Amino acid sequence: MVFLSLFTFQKFNLSGFEKTAAGILLVLPGMIIDTFAIQFFEAIFPNMPSSRAASFGSWLMWAYTIVILTALISSIQQKQVKH
Repeated sequence: MVFLSLFTFQKFNLSGFEKTAAGILLVLPGMIIDTFAIQFFEAIFPNMPSSRAASFGSWLMWAYTIVILTALISSIQQKQVKH
């Protein structure tokens, strides 16, 4: 997730707040969709036991957090290098 985020930032030549906004925009659609995926876990993932819904949701939130933190940290580091 870190490398995907950094690759995206570099490919589109993003800087500062653009990285933060891009990180949020990268994860926002997934977070909205996954809210429903977790709520209706048994219907969407019939082959998985419902007891796994919490673990599944935790891994998703962990991945989204990594993307957002990568965006924030790379944005802060870039500001510090410029000063």
